[in-house]
Amino acid sequence: MVSFDPNNNPSGQPNHPVIAISTTCETSDSVKTKLAIRGRNLCLTYGSGDKATYVLNNLSISVPAGGIYGLLGPSGCGKTSLLKIISGLTAPDSGTVRVFGSKPGERVSGVPGPGIGYMPQDIALIPDLTVEEMLAYFGNLYFLPAPVIRKQINDLVNLLEIPDKKRPIENMSGGQQRRLSLACTIIHKPRLVILDEPTVGVDPLLCERIWKLLYSMAREESMTIIVTTHYIEECRKAKMVGFMRKGEILEEDEPESLINRFSADNLEDVFYKICLNQKRRNTMCLPTFNKQRKSIASVVVDDSHLDKVEPFKSPQDNRPIYSRFWPIWTLYKRYLVQILRQPIFLLILFMFPITSLGLLFVCLGHSPKDLPIGWVVEETPEYGLFHARPEEFDQAFTKYQIPFYPDLLRSKLDPKTLNIIPYDSLDAGLTDVRRAKLDSVVYMSRGFSEAFHERINYLSANDIDDDTIKRGTINVYGDLTDAFAMTTLQLSLQLSLLNVMNETAPAANLPYYARTLPFQIGTPIYGSLGDTESFGLQDYAAPGFMVVILYSCSLGLSALGLAAEVADKMFDRNYSTGITIGQLLIAQVAARFTYLSLNCAFVFIVVIYVFKIKCYGSFWIGLALLLLQTLVGQTNGMVFAAIFPAIQHLAFVALGSLLYMLFISGVFWPVEALPYYFRYLSSSLPFTEPAKALRSLMIKEGAPFHPLIWPGLVVSTGWFFMLLALSYFIFKIKFNRS
Repeated sequence: MVSFDPNNNPSGQPNHPVIAISTTCETSDSVKTKLAIRGRNLCLTYGSGDKATYVLNNLSISVPAGGIYGLLGPSGCGKTSLLKIISGLTAPDSGTVRVFGSKPGERVSGVPGPGIGYMPQDIALIPDLTVEEMLAYFGNLYFLPAPVIRKQINDLVNLLEIPDKKRPIENMSGGQQRRLSLACTIIHKPRLVILDEPTVGVDPLLCERIWKLLYSMAREESMTIIVTTHYIEECRKAKMVGFMRKGEILEEDEPESLINRFSADNLEDVFYKICLNQKRRNTMCLPTFNKQRKSIASVVVDDSHLDKVEPFKSPQDNRPIYSRFWPIWTLYKRYLVQILRQPIFLLILFMFPITSLGLLFVCLGHSPKDLPIGWVVEETPEYGLFHARPEEFDQAFTKYQIPFYPDLLRSKLDPKTLNIIPYDSLDAGLTDVRRAKLDSVVYMSRGFSEAFHERINYLSANDIDDDTIKRGTINVYGDLTDAFAMTTLQLSLQLSLLNVMNETAPAANLPYYARTLPFQIGTPIYGSLGDTESFGLQDYAAPGFMVVILYSCSLGLSALGLAAEVADKMFDRNYSTGITIGQLLIAQVAARFTYLSLNCAFVFIVVIYVFKIKCYGSFWIGLALLLLQTLVGQTNGMVFAAIFPAIQHLAFVALGSLLYMLFISGVFWPVEALPYYFRYLSSSLPFTEPAKALRSLMIKEGAPFHPLIWPGLVVSTGWFFMLLALSYFIFKIKFNRS
């Protein structure tokens, strides 16, 4: 135990810490015991600057080998943080810790890895697995042979009175789950066992049985066991206890020795007297402490000779390549089993992209239907006299007749798009527009046909008076706040006018199509002239929408799954088995890619063969683009989960980022329509170039090497590796792995 005495300064010189060290317990018997764990001057803070929280405060601890060490203290005193440092899950800001003579994280320490069994305070089990599968999972992570795993499962299930090993964990009570968690911790019979609050919520009878099991393991297996608990008297039979408060271990010794020394009746009374007599210590881990480290080190006695130096012989040592890939394979199988145990979720996963694309085809890309349009014509047709019918246009010029343009124009309008409603007067039509019964009113005045005929036959003449121009004009009065309806009406009228002008050309003694627009489409580079009639928003948006929806599914699954694992403490528990962050991330990507790739192929096939979207390019290149997007979405989700562990924050950020990217990615609207300063940003997004590539592949016949396709593949691949590396480093830094 380390303590600083600020009052011990007879010389008046600047204070330096005066250090007292308690390396083992104070009794003569304990001096002979080598230390399994030796921690000296451990400091740990969370946060920085004024917001720094000091968790461990120059703490020193000595745990003798081959016995139970009871770490006692109130909630929030730093017990769990200390255990994480010993387990190699967290690195201290300063100080040293040795496990069987080696630093945690070194291969010979076995920590983290098969040399330790770590039971976190939380249950940290997978509800979707059965008892047998959960135990086998940890047995595989500890490299136990299959026969040994089966034997250990049977023994532990009987010993801890765990229910049927085929029972799903989610159907077990809290006490049963805690016993299973303990079984997962000791299945490989490690030399060091760390149990954080193993008896919380356990009935007294079961609590007594757990302690008997711990005594038996310490005695018969020579295990070193560290137990934290709120129930101080539980540790009465421990080999040594340490009392912890405010980040320091105040005392550590054999229980009976402490009771005698403090003239107490029990350990609770000892702890009360220790806290009552504790002097104010000037031992905060301030930045100035780092400057004094050399002077401190010169005072601290080197007590490394007390370590029980025992390099751990791992089953990984003889098979290094196997040891790298076996944890990945074990995690991969676990993730697949978890998803297969959720059939409803799998169904939703496969149907969500399809139903979304179905809504796209049903709701987007179609012209408006049944727009109510008022139709006001103040002249009446005089067929046979002044007006010619369509079949009489060839003789109309010689008979001095003209077409009745209002009827001809109305016949060319699409009745599915516009619901033409005749009105007797303009005022009546305008009244219904104001009452929202009509979208617009089309008005043609008296003498319209004659004036319009004169206008289109003498477009370049200078002697057409203003009255003729006014009478020959189609007037539209409408609600301009409904821009889409107005644009649809305007386009419909323009197309109808072009048809009318072409059809009535003989009535002006002109050949058919003499009034067509003066341009011609040449031989197409890609596609055919027939495509111009059927290609629309659906064909344009479908490839990009596939990219976005598959990217979004992958991002959501990866982010929420990883965040849930971190929140449930399975992330820490996996790491304590020796799994690296890289192995865990790779296993997550591989497992989710397995079923997401099937989903990806299913969506692509349905779009082509059910929704009838043509794919002129290579099916396999298109599938590769979509598969890469699922990988990019997964790694992006990992980055979000690393930065935002709270699920509500994670969901908000993920949805917000998707909306931002969707607006400027060019999926539903060309990138060329964006402001210049957005175009470069848009091109750098994860699915802008892939969406362009897939669109080019699908609608450009015979274009597997089109210049837009390969940038999509390159961008997706680059984003995948960049985001995977970024998620790795964020987890590495955030969890402060040693």
